[in-house]
Amino acid sequence: MTLSLSQFVVSDGNRKAYELVKEITKKQDGQIRAFIVGPEGSGKTALVRARWSDRDLLSPKKTTYIACKEVVSIIRNSINGVYPEESGMDQFINDLATCDVLFLDDIDGFWEDKEMGPETGKLLLNARNAAKLDTVITSRKPLGSYVLKGYGDALNGFVQVDIDPYDQSDLVGYVKEQQERFKTDASPALSDDAIDFIANEMGETPERISRIVEFFMTQLGDEVAAGQILDREFVKEATS
Repeated sequence: MTLSLSQFVVSDGNRKAYELVKEITKKQDGQIRAFIVGPEGSGKTALVRARWSDRDLLSPKKTTYIACKEVVSIIRNSINGVYPEESGMDQFINDLATCDVLFLDDIDGFWEDKEMGPETGKLLLNARNAAKLDTVITSRKPLGSYVLKGYGDALNGFVQVDIDPYDQSDLVGYVKEQQERFKTDASPALSDDAIDFIANEMGETPERISRIVEFFMTQLGDEVAAGQILDREFVKEATS
């Protein structure tokens, strides 16, 4: 399940990245080149996928999302004859090079195919930079480490934006928001310790947390009464 921007958990640690990505489809002065850096599980992918999936019908800007490793895989398969229509591959490459806003997820994916991946990424970024098109890249490593890998020119003008992992209070608030979102007159309620368990002990992503809360609010049926308080042990047993 892909979150919408309205469902994304905004915190002090990701607010700058969130605001940049949220506003990128609006008219801007100049080209936007952002390099979003954060550890695994910090919400980088969820954020850029949310912006891409939320079609801004009032904006003329066309957005595209793709994982870097997928770019290389598709081109490699084309070379190996998996895609017989050469014109289709030309269109795929052209779409990536010319769309108004491109979200490239996990730049390390270019290095999964060392023979052609890094060069493919460099050529794509140079083409977009020359056309002055907006590009957002996500990464687990800082911008400087890729400049050292020979990406210096292709990454000229990119600005690093850090994104921090969620802390406990961020996710507790998110569970409460999702409970309100899915609650009906027939729904039970989660106790404070159950909310804390879902937020901080299950180790789930915001996408999964949303689905878990939806389950407890809408799928238990006659097993529980409306307004019944579900405690930590009930939630733990039901999700184990």
